[in-house]
Amino acid sequence: MDDTALWAAQIAAATPLPDRRLRSRLGVLLESLAHAPADSLPQAAGSWADTKATYRFFDNRRVAADDLRTGVSTDTARRCLAHDLILAIQDTTSGNFTHRAIPELGPIDPGGQAKGLFMHTTLAATVQGDLLGVLSQQIWTRPGPGQPKPEQKESGKWLAGIDHTHAHNFTAKASRGVQDLQ
Repeated sequence: MDDTALWAAQIAAATPLPDRRLRSRLGVLLESLAHAPADSLPQAAGSWADTKATYRFFDNRRVAADDLRTGVSTDTARRCLAHDLILAIQDTTSGNFTHRAIPELGPIDPGGQAKGLFMHTTLAATVQGDLLGVLSQQIWTRPGPGQPKPEQKESGKWLAGIDHTHAHNFTAKASRGVQDLQ
């Protein structure tokens, strides 16, 4: 098994999906996408049958985005255990989907003309700069004009990233090497 196949199998095993077949499909999907990260899903899948299987996987009601993120962050946490000290690096980015009419999207610019979503990611890296993976990821949209404002401020994403990192990844065994840099 090559490194990519091992990585895909470890993430699939760490993902809380309801059955073995879904975890197996996830492993195949991750491996295909990792070998062709710049390709579209049909190109990465390689055949029409595999493309349909990929779309069926993502359309499956038993496959939740939070579960997929949990698998990635759980596997990243496992890799962090091998290091005395890791850096938890946070940043927010926006995805601009103005060209698509998707009602769930919200404004991403001050004037409200551009529509999209925001993603706040916490990455784990070694002090030497080696990327270990994604520890946490929060995705949201801003409310449009006239819609109620969220109860929590957007700036809370930074604290939530720290909380997710600690709660999800660092048990007492691993906490010996975790330091918050503020």
